[in-house]
Amino acid sequence: MFIIWGTRNIRRHRGYVADFCAICRGIRAFRVSDIKLAHHFFFIPFATVKTVSQMRTCTTCGQHAFPEAGTYDAFMQQAHADIDTLVKETNPTLVEVLADRLALEDKAKQSLDQLSPDERRKLLKEPFVELSGQVAWRFARGGLMGIIRALPLVVALFLACIWIVYSDETKGAMHALVVASGVVAAVLFLVGVCWLATWKRRYMKKRIVPLLGQALAPLQPTEAELAEILHTLKTDGHKIGKKLKPQWIIQAIAAGTLRAPQA
Repeated sequence: MFIIWGTRNIRRHRGYVADFCAICRGIRAFRVSDIKLAHHFFFIPFATVKTVSQMRTCTTCGQHAFPEAGTYDAFMQQAHADIDTLVKETNPTLVEVLADRLALEDKAKQSLDQLSPDERRKLLKEPFVELSGQVAWRFARGGLMGIIRALPLVVALFLACIWIVYSDETKGAMHALVVASGVVAAVLFLVGVCWLATWKRRYMKKRIVPLLGQALAPLQPTEAELAEILHTLKTDGHKIGKKLKPQWIIQAIAAGTLRAPQA
């Protein structure tokens, strides 16, 4: 019998704060969780070791970010309906710190033509950088998730062994059962391989691309601009730059634009 034990990261709710969301392009309420290192037995945590980081999640768009320790003065136990109150209680210097960024956002809303090339590039790159931490965090969890996804492969191997051992020594109904088990093993093996080979691509298209489409739609980027940003991110070692294609984002922007009048 195999015993699976070790340590894993778990999340514990800390409270709500106010911060700037690069996807929503404004100040929003965030739910903050402490990421703790915990011992586990068969993936069931039973004792926490220490807090390793914090993660904030926008309550509007759902994007994750990882603030530095001590960023917030306090945490509210409920998301306050009045964002100004949430700012005052949890992040009182936010508006002052973001004065230039908020002014740039107002400038972009008035007319994109008013933006300088550097300002436009900054605004285009911002959501990619914001989501880069979320992508890296999700990919890092691939170790645990990979084990879970590999279970069909283990089952497939087990069934294949049954087939090899008994198929030549069994007759009649038992032989048919073993043959059927071999077919199931082959199918499970193929499903497991396909899942492991494509989960990162599916995650990017399902979770990340829609957020980028939402954030970048007001800027109306070209495919060439997106390709340049992705190349820069890839060169700098960001995983988000390696797994995205510019045309996916263009399609997401177009789809969002088409749905907007129906909202």
